[in-house]
Amino acid sequence: MPSASALKNMVIGAGVMVSATIFVIFGSVQWSAVLPLALGMLVGSRVGPIVARRLPTNILRWLIVLFGMALAVDLFLHPSV
Repeated sequence: MPSASALKNMVIGAGVMVSATIFVIFGSVQWSAVLPLALGMLVGSRVGPIVARRLPTNILRWLIVLFGMALAVDLFLHPSV
């Protein structure tokens, strides 16, 4: 599970870099949100692997499912424009 989590983080990081580049070139960027997002991503990238290594695999899987479902419900209830 930890190696899968590390691979997932690398793939997400690559995707974020590509999408950020596309948004900067072709879209509108709310620059006031860039610093908080960058700091959150930096902290998450440092803390996430530590948590993933220490939690039992079964609990980690259930937490991922629960957070994913909570995010899906929140996005459904509060769609962005």
